[in-house]
Amino acid sequence: MKTEIFEHIDNIIKKIGSFNKLLTETEIPKVIKTENDIDDFWIGFKKLKKIMKANKVPFFRSTTSLLHFLLETGYDCVKPDLVIMKVAKKIGIVGKESGDVNLIQTVRTIQEYSIGRNIRPSVIDLYFLIDEGQLGAKKFMKNEFYS
Repeated sequence: MKTEIFEHIDNIIKKIGSFNKLLTETEIPKVIKTENDIDDFWIGFKKLKKIMKANKVPFFRSTTSLLHFLLETGYDCVKPDLVIMKVAKKIGIVGKESGDVNLIQTVRTIQEYSIGRNIRPSVIDLYFLIDEGQLGAKKFMKNEFYS
């Protein structure tokens, strides 16, 4: 079953062409330093997501998965998963933890905050994970922090 899925993904990627070329053509800035960079990021993201949907690329059609891919390949964004969205709601970034509008609002707000503080969005991501006591992030904290 996995082999069939991988072959299917390989065929789609071959049809689209090089993933690197695709990322270059969508003009998504890897590093965000200005508000214009954020605007360009989201313009490019929408183009990329549209291409993924049109080509029925599994996994990368969803906002969260595509942002996760970009994060893991070094782009200035975060993966708006359940933990991140829970903190975003708790601190008032969004009123609801689900929905593409809320996911995008959360990531964009984190990007904007990152510019103002001159830190990368992935650092804010870690702060959110620590706040919620996510297992992988707890190891960076003393037990007293959660007491």
